[in-house]
Amino acid sequence: MGLPNLLRKIFMVDLIKGLSVTFRYQDPKEIYTEQYPLQRPQVAERYRGAPRLNVNPDTNETMCIACDLCALACPENLIVVSSERNEKTRRKELTHFTYDLSRWRRARSLRSTGSSRRPPRLGRCVEGH
Repeated sequence: MGLPNLLRKIFMVDLIKGLSVTFRYQDPKEIYTEQYPLQRPQVAERYRGAPRLNVNPDTNETMCIACDLCALACPENLIVVSSERNEKTRRKELTHFTYDLSRWRRARSLRSTGSSRRPPRLGRCVEGH
């Protein structure tokens, strides 16, 4: 070990160089974070969000026809739809709709891949609602 290497270690030249690079990029006029309450984030046009039941404003009834396609399309089996057939109208009527995120968390912990923090939002489960 030569004298230049010894002096370099004593005066921590590499640390000072690294800190100079860090502080060079600490300019407050270059803010990359979103200032959430003041500036709303840009949401994709096709973002669907979490599935929910749409309600007809005139009759105050759900528009779901209990076809169960949303539950079949959900890759994580988060949606549960229960229905009964009405004998008078001979149509299926929705009795229970559940979108349970705790099932997704349990399934993700069992898989232990940890690929994302949210369930996939494919949009297939929302199209019918």
